[in-house]
Amino acid sequence: SGINAEYGMNSGFEDCLVLNDLLDQHDFGTALSLYSAARVADVQAICDLSMNVYVELRDLVRSPLFKLRQLVDKALHAAAPSFWIPIYTSIRFQRALGYKECRNNKKWQDQMINRALITGFVMLLGVLVASFHS
Repeated sequence: SGINAEYGMNSGFEDCLVLNDLLDQHDFGTALSLYSAARVADVQAICDLSMNVYVELRDLVRSPLFKLRQLVDKALHAAAPSFWIPIYTSIRFQRALGYKECRNNKKWQDQMINRALITGFVMLLGVLVASFHS
């Protein structure tokens, strides 16, 4: 898909920057070894993110809950752009945020949304029970 192609292209840009920075500091052999070790976590993150996109396109894209989540992401990003960055915004090429951080941020956001939904459901249930007993 287009998103997966974007991952690959952005990853290539990021690879060039990382290798270039290492070449500025080390000889070629050392830089290449350090580069290989440094990129493992981001490569795994790209694989994870690509699988998430596949699942979204296969199973979720028509779901009203998925669409609601995207609206919530956009609203939170508009209200607090440096605090809440939706996954498809965060994966765009930028030097400050690697794929590992994007994946970890997505996991954290999912946890926060799930906690908010559970808290809201419990509060609604409490209100309903209290009104039923009144």
